Amino acid sequence: MLIKDVVQEFEGKVKFVSEDWGTSALAKQLGIRKYPVVFVGDVLFARPEEFGGWGAKEGKYKPWSDKANQARFKTDLSQMVNLMLEGKRAEALNLQPKFDTNAKEVAELPNFTLTDINGKAINSTNLAGKVVVVDFWATWCGNCRPTLKFLSDLKKIHGEKVVVLALALDSEVEDIKKLTQPLNSSMNFVSASETQIAPFGVINSVPTMLIFDQQGKFDTAFYGAPKDLHESVSKSLESLLK
Repeated sequence: MLIKDVVQEFEGKVKFVSEDWGTSALAKQLGIRKYPVVFVGDVLFARPEEFGGWGAKEGKYKPWSDKANQARFKTDLSQMVNLMLEGKRAEALNLQPKFDTNAKEVAELPNFTLTDINGKAINSTNLAGKVVVVDFWATWCGNCRPTLKFLSDLKKIHGEKVVVLALALDSEVEDIKKLTQPLNSSMNFVSASETQIAPFGVINSVPTMLIFDQQGKFDTAFYGAPKDLHESVSKSLESLLK
C-alpha cells in the first residue's frame, strides 16, 4: 500500500491508521460520505474525487493505475506529512483539497438500457413500481462477494417486488459468469462500461450500492462493506416494501 510506503520513510515518527468506512469521525465532520479518504492528522489530504473513479471526468491522481500518478501521490503525501511534523498546519490546510459538503447522490433512477451477461435487455422504463437495487462491484473485489450472495438471497425472498442490477466494473464477462453461476438467476449481472455507469454519478470505489424506491426516487446509498451493511440494506428494503 502506497501510504504505508510513505509512513515507513519517516522511521517511527508517523503512524498509519485504517478505519472501517462509516466510523471516521473526521469524514463525518467534513461531510464526506464516500471513500477512499486520506487524512494527515486532522487535515484532509485526499478526498474520493482525487482518485477519479468510474464515470469521473477528472481526478488529481486519475487514472490511479498510472505509475506516474501513484508516484505523484507519494510525493504529495510526503510533503503534507513533513509540514505537519514541522508544525506548519496552516500551510498544510492550504493544500487541503476543496470539497463540496452539499454533494448529493443521483436524485432518481436514470434512464438506461443495459444488456446483462445472458443477453437480456434491461430498460429503466420497465422498472416502475419496483424497488431497484443497483450494486456496483467487481470480480477482483473480495469484499463484494458476500454481498452478492446476500442480494441473491434477498431476491429469493422478495421476488418481483425487487430488481437487483449488479453492475460489474473492469470485469470480463466470462469471469462474471464463473463467479455468479451459483447465484440467483433472476438477478441481472452486467459487465458495465464507464459510459453506462456515468448516469449513476461517479462511483469511486467498490462495493457501492444505490437503492431507489417504487417511484424511481433515490432512497439510500451504501459505500464499502461495513459490518452492518446487510442488516442496514435489509431494513431499507423492508421500509420501502411496507
